Amino acid sequence: MRKLLMLLLLLSAMQCGKVQSPHLKFDHFTVKDRLQITIKVKDNGIGIPYAIKEKIMQPFFTTKSTGEGIGLGISLTYDMVVKGHGGSIGVNSVEGEGTEFIIQLPGITKT
Repeated sequence: MRKLLMLLLLLSAMQCGKVQSPHLKFDHFTVKDRLQITIKVKDNGIGIPYAIKEKIMQPFFTTKSTGEGIGLGISLTYDMVVKGHGGSIGVNSVEGEGTEFIIQLPGITKT
């Protein structure tokens, strides 16, 4: 789980580098009735254009120039959250205002 968070934070921080005053915020971590964990990571980067928003979770999708990345970071994060932990990952983004990733994971189940 630590690797997942670090990967998401690193990816977000890298994109923040495209703004003059980068800011990365680990918004909150909650446990609801010990059944669900919610993690929000928000930046003030350039945002994700609406036209590509649905493609960002796909393996090898990238908007970077050749040699800058291969498009696996968010895809691997998606696989870890959804396939590995049975959770979900969503994204809210406004161009020019930044992006927020919302990760929801099942918590401890009641026995």
